[in-house]
Amino acid sequence: MARPRPLTVGVVHTASSPCRCHASLLPALRRLGHRAFAVDADALPAGLARLAAADAVFDVTDTLRGEGWLRAQVRAELERSGATLVGPRAAAAARADDKAASRRAWEAAGVAVAPGVALEHASDRVPARLAPPFVVKAAHAHGSRGLSFQPTRRAAQAAARRILRRGDTAVVESFVAGDEVTVTLVGRPLRALPPVAVRLPAADGAGAVLSFARKWTGFRGSGAPRGRLAVAALPPALARRVVATARAAARALDLDGFVRIDLRVTPDGRPVVLEANPRPSVEAGGDATVAAQAAGWGYDTLVARLLSRAARRARRAP
Repeated sequence: MARPRPLTVGVVHTASSPCRCHASLLPALRRLGHRAFAVDADALPAGLARLAAADAVFDVTDTLRGEGWLRAQVRAELERSGATLVGPRAAAAARADDKAASRRAWEAAGVAVAPGVALEHASDRVPARLAPPFVVKAAHAHGSRGLSFQPTRRAAQAAARRILRRGDTAVVESFVAGDEVTVTLVGRPLRALPPVAVRLPAADGAGAVLSFARKWTGFRGSGAPRGRLAVAALPPALARRVVATARAAARALDLDGFVRIDLRVTPDGRPVVLEANPRPSVEAGGDATVAAQAAGWGYDTLVARLLSRAARRARRAP
């Protein structure tokens, strides 16, 4: 079979991010015979013209100027400049980047989510209808930044106030007991790769939550902490329910191309959506690559397929 023609591919990343996606992507793109280059998101807009002229762009921005809520602007500017993006469109990615907006969309679509509320003002209170313990999140923070387990309503209220003082919306949810899994979805229409289990040190309490420190401790250069991720050992019927819930969550946000949905599976077998990630980590050893390997794809095959899908969408665009 003829080798695909070489492409010019840009990778937009955050140099200070603990996720080193670009360090895995650039060598893979070059092994595939493509011309690859990286642009630090903090160096934009100077690099926009070069990125717009590329055949495809991977946007793996973590923060912009140190702020999570600004990263949606990077994708919007790339799209506005005419860049061919791998993954969802900018508007859909922006909805997924806002955990409060995602919750509202899922609730409206009937997608199962943890009982919760978004607090936007210092006077807002955690409602009595929510049962402790709680998980508190910053609506626009990513990579588990600002996420904490809080055993009591008073502790959850204090954690929410800290987020509000930083200028973000606080999302407070009742903790959902069960196994944490991720589903990586690729293509248009969405194809689900095998669910991946997130191994946590405890089934309840703070050890059952993937905090920032727990998520990133153990990185040595590129690659996920050893032993944290594994193909989920789910009965076939439950695996189908998990995948169906992940697809419904993605559709509710109009996400396609390349997205990861994080869920909890309760002890009685009910999938509950936690978050959507419109820029799944493509770091070697991360969720997407573990899922791809389970599907029989190597890392380079995953990258090649994502590029191919982005190119097909660009050819169809008016």
